[in-house]
Amino acid sequence: MSSPRFDSERRDLAAAFRWFARLGMAESVANHFSVAVSQDGTQFLINPCRRHFSQIKASELLLLNANDPTTLEQPNAPDPTAWYLHAGLHARVPHARCIMHLHSKYATALGCLQDSTLYPIDINAARFFGRVAIDPQFAGMALSNDEAQRQARLLVAPAGDSSPPLGIPSPPLGIPSPPLGVPSPPLGIPSLTARSLTARSLAARSRARAFFSWQTTA
Repeated sequence: MSSPRFDSERRDLAAAFRWFARLGMAESVANHFSVAVSQDGTQFLINPCRRHFSQIKASELLLLNANDPTTLEQPNAPDPTAWYLHAGLHARVPHARCIMHLHSKYATALGCLQDSTLYPIDINAARFFGRVAIDPQFAGMALSNDEAQRQARLLVAPAGDSSPPLGIPSPPLGIPSPPLGVPSPPLGIPSLTARSLTARSLAARSRARAFFSWQTTA
């Protein structure tokens, strides 16, 4: 019996790489996208090492197992930073079906600020309220499991813990009254429990990385 090929997932992921390249969001041969293909997230597809986004083909995407300790010893081994980060996140956060690691220009600019919090101070920023996690503890390339462990805590709060995950400021207790003639803001503040985007702030403030993860019911 032949092993699953995951043709549909391969085509979708390859198309995502090509599209992001068209948007100018490729950075040489750095950065990685991955898609979980098993229910527990431990099996996933990811781009091969040192391949530009614009050249990635569906057939050459790597099918990896997060529980295989020999992965980096294989002839077609992925980039070590891709392995430690994406394997660790997929194994610890199985509902994050697609993880997209980018150095987008806006996340990079945000990471260069002393306070990288994305405050909901206008309508464009407000759409991300409750969906952004800032990691101020980044200290270098992901060459161990420590980075994935910390990122997983940002995406998922411990069971029974109603407080926001690490790095997320609590929402304000009150909203100041607007001046006369200005419509009142919504009565409720969106919950901080569901997050689809993590933008990581660098301690050195030289650049930032953005992680996008989509949750599906499939």
